[in-house]
Amino acid sequence: MEADRYQPVRLSAILLPDEGGTAEVKLEVLDYQGAPVNGATVSIDGRARGQTSTGGTLGVTGLREGERAISVDAPDFRPTPSSVQLGPGPTTQRLYLLRPPGSLRVVTRTEIAPVGDAMLRLIGPEEVPETAVGEDGEHMFVLAPGNWTVLASSAAYGMQEREVVIDAEGQYQEVEFLLQQRETGMAALLVRVIDPDGQPVEGAEVMLEGHRLGSTGTAGTLKVVGLQPGSRSIQVSGEHFRDIAPRDIELVDGLRETVIVLPWKPGSVQVVARGPEGALIDAQVRWVGAAEIPADSLGPDGEALYTLDPGPWELFISSSTFGLQERSVQVRPEDVQLVEIDARLLRPEGEAALELTVLDPDGAGPGGAAVEIDGQPVGTTGPGGVLRVASLAPGKHTVRVDGELLAPLQQSVTLRDGDNRVQLRPKWEGRRLKITARTADGAAPDTLLRMVGAEVLPPVPVLPDGTRTLAVDPGSWTVLASSERFGMAEQDISVAPGTTVQPVEMLLAPPAPATADLLIEIVDPAGRPVEGLQITVNEQPYIPGPDSRLVLSDVPVGPVKVSAAAAGYQPLAPQTVPLVAGSQQRQLRMQWLPRVVRVRISDERGDPIDARVRLTKEEQTLSLQTGSDGTGDVPLTPGAWQLLIDGGADHASAQQELTVLPGGDPQLLALTLARSKIEVTEAQVVIQEQVFFAFDRALIEDRSFPILSEVAATPQPPPRDPPRRDPGPHRRQGR
Repeated sequence: MEADRYQPVRLSAILLPDEGGTAEVKLEVLDYQGAPVNGATVSIDGRARGQTSTGGTLGVTGLREGERAISVDAPDFRPTPSSVQLGPGPTTQRLYLLRPPGSLRVVTRTEIAPVGDAMLRLIGPEEVPETAVGEDGEHMFVLAPGNWTVLASSAAYGMQEREVVIDAEGQYQEVEFLLQQRETGMAALLVRVIDPDGQPVEGAEVMLEGHRLGSTGTAGTLKVVGLQPGSRSIQVSGEHFRDIAPRDIELVDGLRETVIVLPWKPGSVQVVARGPEGALIDAQVRWVGAAEIPADSLGPDGEALYTLDPGPWELFISSSTFGLQERSVQVRPEDVQLVEIDARLLRPEGEAALELTVLDPDGAGPGGAAVEIDGQPVGTTGPGGVLRVASLAPGKHTVRVDGELLAPLQQSVTLRDGDNRVQLRPKWEGRRLKITARTADGAAPDTLLRMVGAEVLPPVPVLPDGTRTLAVDPGSWTVLASSERFGMAEQDISVAPGTTVQPVEMLLAPPAPATADLLIEIVDPAGRPVEGLQITVNEQPYIPGPDSRLVLSDVPVGPVKVSAAAAGYQPLAPQTVPLVAGSQQRQLRMQWLPRVVRVRISDERGDPIDARVRLTKEEQTLSLQTGSDGTGDVPLTPGAWQLLIDGGADHASAQQELTVLPGGDPQLLALTLARSKIEVTEAQVVIQEQVFFAFDRALIEDRSFPILSEVAATPQPPPRDPPRRDPGPHRRQGR
């Protein structure tokens, strides 16, 4: 029983006749984060037995022995079937439940109690009605993939905002709003937290003047409005991150944005283990090194984050079904970056073991190089460039490595039973730049670097010594260095091919007194640059670079009005950006407009086809009939769509992927349908062409792929109604 529970606990038990057996079962129902699931209905062989308690458990006695079917059904979770083998006496089984893809749990509370009057508003790829959280201060959403803004507001506690990213896999997420008494001011604060690799930090705790505001969302942001202007102190912390000094920030009426870099604690290691083809497995982890760490299970999601003491460590990752892998990790007290170890365990095939060492051209062992054996991913090398894989088949294998800053390298190796050592030394890829950000007085350690050239690289912070090494393709690049404390600097450079490190020095200088440097970044709903953009600042139009960023120097302090427009986007209404002395940045997001897609379908002679088209994107499905001219228009939101085209009985059905790009003019899609090679009857689909198989193998040859694709795209025959039976005379049933 939780100390902070405000709702009664409901227990449900369904008592059935004893089966006369001696078997007992205790089921523990958990979510994939290991938390107990309360109120889950458990059925055994299709008969409900009751609901789990707050501890996620349910026990049943008097059962007969043997294999029994178990099913669990719980609100906000997918139904989960399983089975258990019961013998005489007690049996304990743990069941994990998956939430629907895109599940987001929102919690609104103060330091001591839920905020039951909070209203939630979500802005993202789909329309979601405004929602009240309820007395427990919680609500569960199921959202489509994409970038979402979550706003929580309360009459007594003001408003806060988070940004969350729902990825394609739609993993379960939680967002907590820790609301404070409303200050009734006109200032707003947006805190953006990243790690030393520029990745957003989820779950970072943010405090303002010693009061907790809650934790950042998956996009690493937290926004609070209604604050009083003036000098305020911000403190940001994270479980696996070093403590950093509080940051003082000057708030004025309007929104102020600040970026904070959290360095990882020394020895922070993220371990991810998967089975073949990326399947989830419950792998075991054992660390041997400077201190004693008990053997650990990675759990059902196959991931865990560890903090190790300084010194050398050996990591052993194993599974009862799959093989063993090893990594070496050297922890240094000055480390500030996360070590990521990815292991893809394979089924045991023999007694050969491979120790692979990947070295760069300078002889150093870079970590994180992706390794494949015979086309099968086996994970990444450890920090010293070493990966060990056991239980491989002896004989010839093809090993491929691909690491950051390194060109991909593939090599054939021959393994024998026992230990085998192989060393690979790929060449450098692209040109390495060592960028130094400094002021006239020394290093500028809180600087963010942005690189714009043939591509736009994501921003990354410099290391504590003010330097960062990056690899880029030869060509023309623009380097932008920005620091809230030290100012900004921009430099155009030419990167020539070569294997040596090219130095780049960025000398930052603060803006003139009573002025500010302002970096404006405009992004689309997916966080990418907006093409064809025009930004207007105080009625002055500007055309930003390809990264859709605009840098303004020595702007007088005070409020400025920023708006933006681009074809295919809703115009960005004027936003007030308050400027104080120093350097600031502001990220604004534009929303897509639907774009008309003109679909034109014809046969192999160019004659139009009146076809039916079904268009699907995530949970959205639309239909289009092209008509006698073979052409039809449909407005679609930008993104990836799947098309299924039915050209009628005489033409082959087809599947097509379509990426709709933002834009104002119609996007054209022309498709040609061949004559159909299959016949659909009421009972079956008849293939009218031979399907070719490889000799003496159950492997279809490439030349038969088109006909199989047509079968896959063909609408199936409708189900036939079952024959009706004459029930005979109607009879009343007696008692």
